[in-house]
Amino acid sequence: MALRMNNKIVKIVTRLLQIIITIVIFVYLIHKTDFSRVIKLISDIDLSRLIISFIVLVAAQPIYFAVWFFVVKKLNMRVSFREVVFFSFQALFVNNLLTFIGGDIYRGVKLNSITKSKFNTTFSILITRYLMVLTLFILAGISLVLFGDLLGLGSRVIFAGILVLVLCLSYILFVALYCRSEFVYKDNNSSTFIKKILLRLINKHIVIGQDFKFFLFLMLLNFTGHIMGFFSLWILSRSLELNLPFLYIISFMPLLRIILMVPISFNGVGIREISFVVFLTKFGFMRTEALSLGLMQSFLTVLMSLLGGVFLVYEILKTNKHEIIS
Repeated sequence: MALRMNNKIVKIVTRLLQIIITIVIFVYLIHKTDFSRVIKLISDIDLSRLIISFIVLVAAQPIYFAVWFFVVKKLNMRVSFREVVFFSFQALFVNNLLTFIGGDIYRGVKLNSITKSKFNTTFSILITRYLMVLTLFILAGISLVLFGDLLGLGSRVIFAGILVLVLCLSYILFVALYCRSEFVYKDNNSSTFIKKILLRLINKHIVIGQDFKFFLFLMLLNFTGHIMGFFSLWILSRSLELNLPFLYIISFMPLLRIILMVPISFNGVGIREISFVVFLTKFGFMRTEALSLGLMQSFLTVLMSLLGGVFLVYEILKTNKHEIIS
């Protein structure tokens, strides 16, 4: 009981700190930027391009979800792609807007409710998250090598550090994500459960070692999803009449996405905007232009998350209807 209370206190304090950091960042940005100019840029946005940008962003998500689906199928778990897409969009809504439950936790609970396989459910989420992060680090390393001078960084040194991080953090990530989801996937003998997971990761490599072509296929899906996301941002920049080259977006977006993985602010809000300002001002753009693009990117992210809320409401209504009929 005391442990649960302590966990709740830690969560509340963490959320409060994240909210405070978000507010501080926005106060700083508003103080340092001509915010009336930002509002003017956003109000003059090209709505047709904005809609296209949103459609491309939404279309990229099922490609990410397909990675989890193929991993699940590889583990012989009976679940349809439609269910995976529904669960994943709902997880976006829960993770970005409800925040008290992690998206991976939610996906795990929903998948386990169908498959009744705690072990494979946990493993599928771990391996999917691992592939996502590995892809991001590879893209970040490539961007640092090709565009390090543009970003004002020592590319070769940083790329060497990225490679080391990929090798070291990839396995640490597995363990860390498992610990994060442990309170959901309770097992009578949790130490045995952890040992099974680690043995599977170290010795089995269901996805990577035993089927390298399958691993490359999953990596390609992740790469495609990221590129589509970058393309969505490029269209969004055009809607604001910003002449932002696509190569510039490729140069900084992998780094920005890695930064957003660190839970510094409330769901990355504030960190995303200030990162846009830092990166785009290096390319010669004004603060107002960079902040406008960052704010609109956050807006589209929230809007996309609301789609998950629609799916969640649809599922609740469908469940209630079945219960009434029963």
